[in-house]
Amino acid sequence: AFYRIRKNYNRYFEIGSEISYRDFKDDFSDEEYHNRYFSLEPRLEGELSFDSSWGMRFKLEMEMRSYQTADDVNPNFIYFAGEGVLKYYWEDFESFGAGYFYERQSHSASDAASVAFVELENFHTYGLIVDSEIMSFSGLLLNLEYRLSLRTYPNADASTSLFYNYYSDRFIHSISAFGWIPIGNRWQVQLFANYDNDQDRDNEQNDNRSTILNLSLIYRF
Repeated sequence: AFYRIRKNYNRYFEIGSEISYRDFKDDFSDEEYHNRYFSLEPRLEGELSFDSSWGMRFKLEMEMRSYQTADDVNPNFIYFAGEGVLKYYWEDFESFGAGYFYERQSHSASDAASVAFVELENFHTYGLIVDSEIMSFSGLLLNLEYRLSLRTYPNADASTSLFYNYYSDRFIHSISAFGWIPIGNRWQVQLFANYDNDQDRDNEQNDNRSTILNLSLIYRF
């Protein structure tokens, strides 16, 4: 269930929540395995203007998931994320913004033996956001965003954890871009690109980099 108020393309307010109840079955076994879970995902987001030149984009979201049997594989968790970006509009649909974001996830399990293991997955992240957007009625849309993230796993100690390479503290640069670029009346280029430079803050042999680039040429009849 969601409620949305939209004044213009970039002036809106939305509040809502998704509630899920799911049942898993193992079709490869004579005995069905049920590990049902219930999840609640409230969300609040919007983009509001202070005047003709300044505004704020914000988002708050949570997910609370509870399993019938919370164990090492399927732990209960609570996830929270929030961000706010101060934006300057040099035109109605052209803007530049900078802001801050934070996210946190905590895990729990039903039995004491699993608690110490699943708590290794607990993390919190904070960082900076810089983005820019251009949109015109001719069909042009370009969005570019950069995120700088510091992610910390406070319970994953390098000296004691066998899973430290999975739950190690990270320093992440992310750049994403998408858009539609018209070429004449019938042709259009569609773009989606993402680059992640995920660096281990303690072990340089545990760095990751990934790049996605998708370009499409569209002809409209």
